[in-house]
Amino acid sequence: MATAIAPQAPLQPPRGAALGASAGTCEFALVLDRAAGTRLATAERLVLSLPALVGDPLLEVGLNLSASDTLTALVAASRDDAATRSRLAFWSARAGARCQVLSDLSSQERTSLRAALVRSPHAVTAEPGALAAEARRFFAAAGAASGVLDTGGLPVLELAVDGPEWAAVRWAPGPVELFLSSPLAPPVGDRLLLCVSLAGARLCGAARVKGIRTAEAAVPGAPPGLTLALESPPAELLLLLEQSATTSAADEGEKRRVHPRYEVRAPARVVPLDGGEVEGSDETELTGPDGAPRFLIENVSQGGAFLRTAEPFPLGALVQVAATLPTSDTLRCNAEVVFSGARGMGVRWQLDPLAEVELAAVVARIAARKRRALVVDDDATCRGLLTDALQGCGFEVLAAEDGVAGLQVLSEELLSLDLLLTDLRMPRMDGEALLRTVRHAGGESELAIVIMTGTIEPTVENKLTREGADAVLQKELGPRFLAHAAVAVLDRKKRRA
Repeated sequence: MATAIAPQAPLQPPRGAALGASAGTCEFALVLDRAAGTRLATAERLVLSLPALVGDPLLEVGLNLSASDTLTALVAASRDDAATRSRLAFWSARAGARCQVLSDLSSQERTSLRAALVRSPHAVTAEPGALAAEARRFFAAAGAASGVLDTGGLPVLELAVDGPEWAAVRWAPGPVELFLSSPLAPPVGDRLLLCVSLAGARLCGAARVKGIRTAEAAVPGAPPGLTLALESPPAELLLLLEQSATTSAADEGEKRRVHPRYEVRAPARVVPLDGGEVEGSDETELTGPDGAPRFLIENVSQGGAFLRTAEPFPLGALVQVAATLPTSDTLRCNAEVVFSGARGMGVRWQLDPLAEVELAAVVARIAARKRRALVVDDDATCRGLLTDALQGCGFEVLAAEDGVAGLQVLSEELLSLDLLLTDLRMPRMDGEALLRTVRHAGGESELAIVIMTGTIEPTVENKLTREGADAVLQKELGPRFLAHAAVAVLDRKKRRA
């Protein structure tokens, strides 16, 4: 939970907007769930860049943080145009937030949003001239880390080497241009700060949106996205891009695809739409007799998804796929089964234009999502240093003080976690018991689990490996090297999957 903010007067809607824009104004709601830790810092950068994104017509910004850590920013502008909408949609998605144009919402949806804001007393409203100071005070009180990157008001495009979307990045050294596959894009000509991170190092340089490839113009091997022209980039950033980014499609499968796939783990409910009975399927149940999900979404793209299941639907079956994703988005799409095999089934979405737009925002949030780790250690200092080290590697990090607390976090966040880094010796529940519970009682085999111990004894290491640990590391390596080694273990496990 975020640190409580001193109660103030309930959020007043920006002048002239009142959760239903009056003539000549437009109001946007940017909504971020789980607004804590590194997500707060990302949200702060988004808010500080609003004057650049909206421009001179920006009237006011209202910030609201609920008791359940949902951050809402109400943005009032004096005009509504396609450029402003595309900017806010793209940059909100990059921050993991949903962007809603209030005039596009139904009366019931606006009433629901108003009720949520009224229930939360922690808020601040600022005009453009006071926004920076008020936003920094607001986020500091909410528990955001200090020292937000000074970007000169430019929005920040963060890319992590080996992150979920890095495989879809293309580098053209001759014209010094970078292509990022994305279903959303800001307007051509917009400037931004590009920051690329690798193993805790972060290199930044200014860039300009040179071109956009729309979904309509995309073809296999040439997905939708934006081309960035770098402006006098630092030599270190150029070297990193030349060494880490590819210049062509990575494999033959990618050359055949119009849309990149992004890894997701989420139980899904699959309902047949043609009225036919499918043997062995029960759409009312999310889990089978063994407690495992009947359908588990493994990857999602703008074009479709792959679902792991022992009960695949036949080719050509029409279904509806519904799931809650790790980004907190609700996915509900009609689809046709285009592949059916022993591991599961692939589906191709069948969407109307409005659903295509909504899915594009969901995919953009999935692509930009940071990898997530859980650190479990009873030593608060060690826990904090490991958290900082993993955050430096581009992770969103949760923490727990022992195995019992860690198990509680796992029960709530398991399918959205990529890595568990736990100490071996802890009170109440030690690392071995936590490992055994996750691997055997929980049946979780895909989460990367790394055990830390003061002294590595061969018999203990062998036992932990048999229990399902992906690696056993010595704590004397120090937080930075432990974090890098754990990330390397995760990357190896992903490559073997």
